[in-house]
Amino acid sequence: MKRKILAVCDSEEEYTSRMQEFLCTREELPFEIHAFTDTEKLEISSKSEEIEILLISESDYSEKIKEFPIENIYLLNESGQMEYDNVEQVSKYQPSEKILGQVLDFYSKRRDLPRKIKTRMSVNIIGVYSPVGRCLQTSFSLTMGQILAKAHKVLYLNFESFSGLGQILQHDMETDLTDLLYYYTNTRERFRYRLENSLQTLNGLYFIPPAASFLDLQSITAETWTELLAAIEEEGMFEYIILDLSDCIQGLLEMLRKCDIVYTIFKDDHFAAAKMHQYEELLEDMDYGDILDKTKKQKMPHIRKIAPKLEQITYGELGEYVRQVLREDMQYE
Repeated sequence: MKRKILAVCDSEEEYTSRMQEFLCTREELPFEIHAFTDTEKLEISSKSEEIEILLISESDYSEKIKEFPIENIYLLNESGQMEYDNVEQVSKYQPSEKILGQVLDFYSKRRDLPRKIKTRMSVNIIGVYSPVGRCLQTSFSLTMGQILAKAHKVLYLNFESFSGLGQILQHDMETDLTDLLYYYTNTRERFRYRLENSLQTLNGLYFIPPAASFLDLQSITAETWTELLAAIEEEGMFEYIILDLSDCIQGLLEMLRKCDIVYTIFKDDHFAAAKMHQYEELLEDMDYGDILDKTKKQKMPHIRKIAPKLEQITYGELGEYVRQVLREDMQYE
């Protein structure tokens, strides 16, 4: 069965090309992406192919477009004025991810997002957690995620109290992990759309912005976290899910138990060794010894310099170290 089409039409060729390129990178979208710089070609195509969604610039739009056999038309507003009140509009001059999110929001109010026809992926869950602080856990996780994302669909989830990712990435973090949880709990039938709308990317790595408040994180039950993780797995969109975990969440041990492999980073000093010993004793005493069985303890080498931009941390000493870890544990080439 052929996929439905999401079409972009803008006579500004550079903009159309950039938008098409962005949409084509969103492999989770259940649409085939077509681009037009000419409304006449768009009209011809609409008569022979099923265009489900049309995203068209204000300067190329006319009432004639409404006569095309396209049910879902969204206007890329350029003027800031609302000249056409019979068509839903989004601002053209904003990040592509935000445009896509608003368009999917409009669309999902009319109908369910169609499922992409593909074999469900087998999901590998990688947990990263250490009782030792300031050990480059998040840098390790993001480096691993970006390296794996070169050849696989990878989702990164951060559970820190204060991740700082919004500040570092300069990303729009309007929708975060707790918002996705809210939608999962209250509008479960639209979960797939909400998941897709929550995704952002970092150098090919998908992530959902972390919770803005640690108080929100602490209020979420262990059962809810495990249900959310299961729901994401069920959608079959990712081959790897990386959980950058912290002990501020309820159900930490249950989340670690769900992982296929757990990386625990430690330091070679007296306090770090004491903390690690206490953590391992706790796992044994509470019958979570199976977590230790799948744990890879990583003593990080001294990293002299980490790239200031997260998109660049796969290079240099840290990148080479993580590649070596992947080669040893996953036969990654």
